[in-house]
Amino acid sequence: MGIEEASRMRSKIIDEPTGVLVVIPARVKWFEVLFTVAWLGGWAYGEVDVLRDVLHPEGPGGAPPLLLLWLAVWTLGGLLALASVAWMLVGEERIRVSPGELSVKHDLFGIGRTRRYEMSQVRRLRLASRHDVTSDSQRSWRGLDQNDGGAIAFDYGAGTVLFGESIDPAEAMQLIQYLSQRFPIVVGDRPG
Repeated sequence: MGIEEASRMRSKIIDEPTGVLVVIPARVKWFEVLFTVAWLGGWAYGEVDVLRDVLHPEGPGGAPPLLLLWLAVWTLGGLLALASVAWMLVGEERIRVSPGELSVKHDLFGIGRTRRYEMSQVRRLRLASRHDVTSDSQRSWRGLDQNDGGAIAFDYGAGTVLFGESIDPAEAMQLIQYLSQRFPIVVGDRPG
């Protein structure tokens, strides 16, 4: 029996002229990917079948309004499922830190909302606790998926911000140490 190989960081740290960029790939959940792709096969059949009825109605007056509404909701559901699969396969979290700003972007094909935070207000960079993860401040939509938390937390004013949702605590601690050495961020798990 050999010695287990140490885990490598999933994230990439890129030094830039103005600061640091940390790129964290989304975690691939293979069961969810395979299940959703199979579901999309049935979805596509339903989409084509109803679209045919809408484009070529049997009676006068066109397609019934309820059928048009159903098609719109069905299409939206399929697009969200497709976006979910795309996120797991190629999405990434991009954290950019400079002396004046910390930003977090959930990026899918260059699309995504960037949240910016003034560095002078960033406090207590730490491993996220169970309390941080269940905070109501983290239950807001961020584009294509919902932010259920992350491995790294910091206080920003009277709220808590989480990022690094697809990394393990050990990797999160390495990132916290690296960032706190490069930038004047207060680190710790106690309010101060």
